[in-house]
Amino acid sequence: MPKATCTLSGLVLLCCVALGQLNVAALLDNMDLSGDGTIHWHEVRHSEGFKKLPKDVRKDFKKAFKAADVNNDYVLVLEEFKTFYARTEQIVQDRDRMLVERARRNLQERKKGIPDGEAMKSEL
Repeated sequence: MPKATCTLSGLVLLCCVALGQLNVAALLDNMDLSGDGTIHWHEVRHSEGFKKLPKDVRKDFKKAFKAADVNNDYVLVLEEFKTFYARTEQIVQDRDRMLVERARRNLQERKKGIPDGEAMKSEL
């Protein structure tokens, strides 16, 4: 069974992924430090995984939390947490794609600056 690492949790949490289904309830339980069945922003903010994220990603996570909190009670219940989790995964994937694209462009630019073997021979 494939494994996925939760990027939100302070602990390294391996989640079993079966047929594309992630046990989001288990993720919520793991992050729910207060034990009240909800996720407060401070439970996200103070997790080790969150602290290791770049500042721009942390800001996007906060926006995703606010957007997922549809009733504006400053906590996420399971259904809201599912929305939040899906959005944070998208944020991380988008950032990863951007970094890969940037690295690809940098590599292409470096290749343009390196003369090929034939060009070097003609200069000699």
